Amino acid sequence: MKSKFVLYKLFLSVTFLRAFIGTPLAFAAPYVVKMGGVLPFTGELAYVGNNIREGVTLALEELSTTTNVRFEFIWEDGKFAPAESVSAAQKLISVDKVDSIISLWDTADVIAPIAEKAKVVQLSIRWNPDVAARHKYTFTFESTYPIYYRDMAKLIRKQGLSKVVFLHEETQAGVRERVAFEESARAEGLELLGVESFPTGTNDFKGVLTRLLNKDPEIVANEGFPPASLILLKNLKNLRPRMRHIGLKDAASLALDVAERIDRDRLQNPVRVV
Repeated sequence: MKSKFVLYKLFLSVTFLRAFIGTPLAFAAPYVVKMGGVLPFTGELAYVGNNIREGVTLALEELSTTTNVRFEFIWEDGKFAPAESVSAAQKLISVDKVDSIISLWDTADVIAPIAEKAKVVQLSIRWNPDVAARHKYTFTFESTYPIYYRDMAKLIRKQGLSKVVFLHEETQAGVRERVAFEESARAEGLELLGVESFPTGTNDFKGVLTRLLNKDPEIVANEGFPPASLILLKNLKNLRPRMRHIGLKDAASLALDVAERIDRDRLQNPVRVV
């Protein structure tokens, strides 16, 4: 009986995911699903957690008109830090008795064993699917990093370019993504002229960019998130205004928006974002 109830909770949790992407559902009897969210609401990535929470709020408003299943959300600030995320997950499971937990990126790895032990479903926004392969109660939904960098390499080739350099953060995820890009570049016949890494918290990329630009690439590719991407793109614009760039679309858009607000009259030759 307990295993059937766990499967039912899993089904309801997955229906939330389907509702999140816009598929209307209906149930014969009213049912309350208690969801927990461990996301960053403070710190550099607070904007990501807030955007997800706002998206869930909008989805729930629409869902309330299409089904009699009611979702209750309890949000916890995991600060995108392992210790805080573990504490938040433990509180959601033991105190709030949630049916499922939503997590973000690397925090899925530390929450997964806790969710597994408690038989609570974890729905993680995670582009590394390894955690789901190791834990049967964890599910990931996001384009995986091999697919992301495969398509990045294809897009570079589609633009008629072949000489590329790559920057990545000195993290486990950054190294994994570098390897994925190297493999994809080889598959597309791109010439990877150079690869550089940078420590977390870097606020000046002029040195590393100068080394890479001296290799005469046709395009600069990078892995990373704001605020690093914002600084990187501003440095690139100043060093080589017409150099093409490819990276995270939202990071690039934010960078250009910030640059325009700071110094509109100097953006005669903006960074070209592929």
